Amino acid sequence: VHRAMPDFSNEGQYLVAFVGLISSGREELREEREWLNDTYEEQINNAGPYRAINKLFIDRARKEAGLQRPDDMFIPKYRDKYVEVLEGFGQVPDYIIIGSLTEQRREIGDTGVFGRDVSEVKYRFTTNMIDVRTGFSFQEYGEKTKEYKKR
Repeated sequence: VHRAMPDFSNEGQYLVAFVGLISSGREELREEREWLNDTYEEQINNAGPYRAINKLFIDRARKEAGLQRPDDMFIPKYRDKYVEVLEGFGQVPDYIIIGSLTEQRREIGDTGVFGRDVSEVKYRFTTNMIDVRTGFSFQEYGEKTKEYKKR
């Protein structure tokens, strides 16, 4: 049986380094962090001409470049060092993406049929995309509101 090899060339595509998610809410995102990171990568790979660089390269480059947090990428000297390390791995990103999650909580009070307290949490996802060549960055936002009943 002859099987065609997958096309691993990146011709006509933009390589994207998703460096991680910053959470500034009360929740730690323990188990959810990897799931959210995978979701970001999946969205990148399904967005037309973009392809995410493998997370193994991303994590190793962050470590070798001495970066502590994803938002270090906003400082040109750290971003340049990071890109230099990735280039050494043969991975030359066109864009760097940093995700962030913030939350806002408020107590709604005694509502519902059984009079249980309800709290509302509004989550805001921000995607910061940095053009590696120019340093220009832009943002996309998304929000989701959830209600939680206290027992």
